[in-house]
Amino acid sequence: MRTMLCWSIAGLLCAAEPPAASRAGMEGLQRVQELVGQWEGSGKSDKSGGWDEKIDCRWQFDGKGGGSIRLTFQPAGEEKSGGLLADAALTFDPETSSYTLRARPAGAKEGASMTFVGKAKTSANVVLTRTAKGAAKIGRAHV
Repeated sequence: MRTMLCWSIAGLLCAAEPPAASRAGMEGLQRVQELVGQWEGSGKSDKSGGWDEKIDCRWQFDGKGGGSIRLTFQPAGEEKSGGLLADAALTFDPETSSYTLRARPAGAKEGASMTFVGKAKTSANVVLTRTAKGAAKIGRAHV
């Protein structure tokens, strides 16, 4: 009975160990964890003069040992709109040592997204370039 109990506990401990890729992905995100928190910033595009926004950055875990940094964008001050993105998720791919930002444009329906890929310049500056052309005219994102 004791032997069976020990094997059962050992099996649970092994099953709880996240896959190596998930661990490596989270370690990559830890390098830029300075992004986590609440921020105020300014944005600009070729089409508008610019806007102020508040950005809420939080950890989001998937329950399998992996996760992302979740970003939510809100207009700041008296502005009611103007930002280009509504929300986004930043992940890390250990195989390519690159970050991916999947973003939903402001005003777009659930499921609409844009993808940006890039590298960390510093622990608080990830520069990403859009991987596909689409209706929205965003070509580069700095997180």
